[in-house]
Amino acid sequence: MLINEDDEVYVIGSQSTGMWTSEVVIRKYGAQGELLFEKTMSTENELDLGFSKSILHQGNLILAGGYGIASGIVNLYELHVIEMDGDNGTTNWSLKDNESIFNHLTSSIAVDQDNNLIIAGTCCYTDVLGDERAFLLKINPSATNTIKQAKSNLTLYPNPISGRLNISDPDNIIQSIELLDIHSRIILKQNHSKSMDMSACPPGNYLIKATTLKGVVTKKIIKR
Repeated sequence: MLINEDDEVYVIGSQSTGMWTSEVVIRKYGAQGELLFEKTMSTENELDLGFSKSILHQGNLILAGGYGIASGIVNLYELHVIEMDGDNGTTNWSLKDNESIFNHLTSSIAVDQDNNLIIAGTCCYTDVLGDERAFLLKINPSATNTIKQAKSNLTLYPNPISGRLNISDPDNIIQSIELLDIHSRIILKQNHSKSMDMSACPPGNYLIKATTLKGVVTKKIIKR
């Protein structure tokens, strides 16, 4: 919970939307308890850890934490940092660390003398219990318009897959495609094409990372 100089209250939490899915909920209340806005955010059919830390900065709400991009036997997460307009809840900018991680935890957010955001926490880049590592991230909010996560009409099918993966890109904006395993190791990489042969890949969960003219798009693929 955060309170601004006008005694308005921000409440950030999460609510379940299914057995393996949830969404982040942000509500702002006025000084008299009236609801000023409500905003929900969730990933597509995936588990969401929620934003574990939040601060008010120059009248805006800064949220940071782990966001689910794959679920199953092993859960994969990305670090998300979002700045929301403190008055109406619209997103000013968002940043995603496209490196898949396990058991992400943001422990603190601070602002330095130059108004850069300093985010610290722990994460695990493998599924080995106890393999946590510390991270420290410095963000210049004025430069974040160059690192937004892309929105795309990219479609992958069939999913689950047993052989060749078809790639539909109606906007024709994909520059390259990478196939990653659950440890974020690159298995295959190719320039934009209409398909990718996964017949030689062992069964399991994979990620497709597409670099586009608008940014990066990440999607989960299951190989049977």
